[in-house]
Amino acid sequence: MNIKKDIWQTKLRIWYSKNKRNLPWRRKSDQNFYSIWLSEVMLQQTMVKTVIPYYLKFKNKWPNFKSFSNAELDEILLLWQGMGYYQRAQNLFKSLQILKRINLNKITYEKLITLPGIGNYSAASISAIFNNQNHVVVDVNIKRIISRAFGIDKQSKNFLKDLKIKAQYLTPKKDNKNYCQSMMDLGSLVCKSKNPLCNICPVCDLCDFAISSKKENAVKKKKR
Repeated sequence: MNIKKDIWQTKLRIWYSKNKRNLPWRRKSDQNFYSIWLSEVMLQQTMVKTVIPYYLKFKNKWPNFKSFSNAELDEILLLWQGMGYYQRAQNLFKSLQILKRINLNKITYEKLITLPGIGNYSAASISAIFNNQNHVVVDVNIKRIISRAFGIDKQSKNFLKDLKIKAQYLTPKKDNKNYCQSMMDLGSLVCKSKNPLCNICPVCDLCDFAISSKKENAVKKKKR
């Protein structure tokens, strides 16, 4: 299916402004590198509802990067207890030693991806949310949205390649911060893995899956 990206982006931007999740790292006071980096590392392999209290504990103890720069590994591990995947906490500390020596206001995807524990997704997400860099952000939710919208066969040998091409095509050169977060929220709240809520989806009229489902339901009703 061919999708006009300007229409797709506009519909998502409007929907997100009205329906975005109220998350602590999205507060106006938390729109800084430290808060975004911390939340993205915590969100690796852990659900949002589990991360929230840990994020708030960290921000209460270390409200900004300057205070966090003096944190010891043992202190980080202590507050991390119960969230699991402790390698993330160790990588957080290792990255901290590197980040203390650079200008965080000018940090890029290329620098982020060299940090311990930061892969393509985290580097793209942090750089997009922090300074609107035009790097494609693709997590499990976004994979599902893109594959459904374009009707990409998951069994195809070129599935990931095709998906990334389509995802990059839809990613705006400006305001990627809000766009990538709108996609994250759409996948979490509407385009669910089971029983997607196509009837309230802002881009259902552009989605191959939604259009096909609507036609199938219409045929079933006629047969009754």
